[in-house]
Amino acid sequence: TITYYSNNYVGDLTIQATLDSQVSSDTSWVDLTTINVTSTDSIGYTNITGVYNYFKLKHLPDNSNTGTLDKVLVRS
Repeated sequence: TITYYSNNYVGDLTIQATLDSQVSSDTSWVDLTTINVTSTDSIGYTNITGVYNYFKLKHLPDNSNTGTLDKVLVRS
């Protein structure tokens, strides 16, 4: 489960993962899911199914965004 906390944030969160045993400049990342966050979402979550070695989060705020993405928690 991946939980995110935001304050008036508007944009997209993309959860990425890899099966590589070590992260390097050659690591191949795959997009698992993209979440569209609106300003009314203060806490949200998504469940990921699979076995991965590493996760990372890519966020892309909208041009109109004035909020913040405060925290992201990963529970395995």
